[in-house]
Amino acid sequence: MAKAPRVAIDRTQIPGLDSGSPPSDEFHRCAERYANDLLEEVERLEAAQRTGGGDDAEYTSSMVTDADRLLRRAYRTQRKRKPGEIIWRIVVAVALILVGVATNNLKETWGIILFVVAVAIALGGTIWDLVGGERT
Repeated sequence: MAKAPRVAIDRTQIPGLDSGSPPSDEFHRCAERYANDLLEEVERLEAAQRTGGGDDAEYTSSMVTDADRLLRRAYRTQRKRKPGEIIWRIVVAVALILVGVATNNLKETWGIILFVVAVAIALGGTIWDLVGGERT
């Protein structure tokens, strides 16, 4: 059963929407629904932080900001990772382990070669991953 809304938003003119039109009505319904969800989340955060007894609620601006972030994050979908991206991250992790093995064997020729190759793979993979993450 849905609760009655506790937050009502004035039906002011919204640029680009005719007052009283179905899109304007839907915009106001969505805005009121979000405002009520935000209020519920703020109340939940306040109740979790309340240390003393009593029913006096004290809301802070940080509670409102945190509630807004929590609600907005729930609406975002996580990007699916490609199989090649997952395999590349595993290769970089293995290269970092090999850097440690090579560091213990720097007196050997193969240790120096393994160190240089593993550092190049790990560093290149990390930079590629960071640059690729900025594009999405």
